[in-house]
Amino acid sequence: MPDSATELRVAGDLLRVQLRSQGQDASSPARPLVVVYATDGDCSSRELTVVLDALEPWCTVAAPDLPLCGARSSDKLTAAAYDSKHALTDALLSDVRLQLQDDLRVLIDSLAETHAIDRTRTAVIAWGRGAQAFHAIDPAVCGVSRVDCLEESSTDTSRLEHCAKLRAALIA
Repeated sequence: MPDSATELRVAGDLLRVQLRSQGQDASSPARPLVVVYATDGDCSSRELTVVLDALEPWCTVAAPDLPLCGARSSDKLTAAAYDSKHALTDALLSDVRLQLQDDLRVLIDSLAETHAIDRTRTAVIAWGRGAQAFHAIDPAVCGVSRVDCLEESSTDTSRLEHCAKLRAALIA
């Protein structure tokens, strides 16, 4: 069960986020932060459940909507931004990546005010549209220590294996 679904304001846009933190608050010991983006970019996607359940015991987990996805979707622009065959994809993905960088900075700053997160141990896991949006983004620009883009065809099992490897890297 998620701790909460919340909305943050990012450059005039509302960012919907599913947050799990096992009751952590700003006075708790600092934990890693992992931000997760699913295939369809929607923070309420059912495919996130297995990954969020695996991550929650050892870190704070945030699953926001991608730009132009979930509550922020647009019938015309979403398809154009994430369909590599569309003529506008390159231009729109450039804008999506800039918005994504802003989203992450605001999300991390907001969570740092209300949750004990260790900014030196932050990561992004993305697949599908998430991986497409993160392609060619420098993690440092977003304020995270690493970005892991999984294959779009990844399964729950392979995602869980990746979560175990990520835990070893962030907790080490």
